Amino acid sequence: METLRGKKGFICDMDGVIYHGNRLLPGVKEFVAWLYRENKNFLFLTNSSEHSPKELQRKLERMGLEVDESHFYTSALATARFISSQAPGCSAYVIGGAGLIMALHDEGITMNDIDPDYVIIGEGNTYNYENILKAVRDFTRGRVIALFGCGGDRDHGKRPMMGEIGGRLADFSILTSDNPRSEDPYQILAAIEEGIRHTKGAYTVIENRREAIRYALEIARDGDVVVLAGKGHETYQEIRGEKHPFDEKIVVKELLADMRAHKN
Repeated sequence: METLRGKKGFICDMDGVIYHGNRLLPGVKEFVAWLYRENKNFLFLTNSSEHSPKELQRKLERMGLEVDESHFYTSALATARFISSQAPGCSAYVIGGAGLIMALHDEGITMNDIDPDYVIIGEGNTYNYENILKAVRDFTRGRVIALFGCGGDRDHGKRPMMGEIGGRLADFSILTSDNPRSEDPYQILAAIEEGIRHTKGAYTVIENRREAIRYALEIARDGDVVVLAGKGHETYQEIRGEKHPFDEKIVVKELLADMRAHKN
């Protein structure tokens, strides 16, 4: 403990260290009071790009903790400063929250959805399937091959909308299962088809997600981009109330290795 007290500076994560949900964790107020009292240097870091330091300050304030705005540093600030150092005055197509956009503006980076210098995707809740496909379209030399589905026991009205977006913005769509949960996956796919049929977009339906990914990789050519939408960081697929292991990063590696082995 004496060694800890002797440190001149502290870097702290926020979620799970300073607070959980909307409540401070035990001992945090006393710790921050000690940091100020002992005149320690400290930063609260977050890998979320959604919020600005001011918004994070206000969040802690609502929980009863007073911390100056200068003690917050976000991934949005780090991204903006890095890009500005590489290409001052550049432009970017941005998919992300207000915190990311504000940080980029403060570094002199302008927003541009036509031939931007960079495409920047920030973690958050503000990006969607349409924005992702628009961003990918901007730098793809060949075809955009989009694989997607919709979750079961969720917004039914979203399903034909997703189909319409895929048909309009992708060169080829592969409709497959996401997390069907308690629903029949084929009924979910039929609802997505309602939307894609109204477009001129080419598509196929392969319910088994692993086989759908295999097909996407097999038909991709040089210059094509394959978009696997929906699963993100999830490591499971929920079917009939059970979570089955399904880490898309691992699945892609396994399929590519299998394809190379058969090719040789």
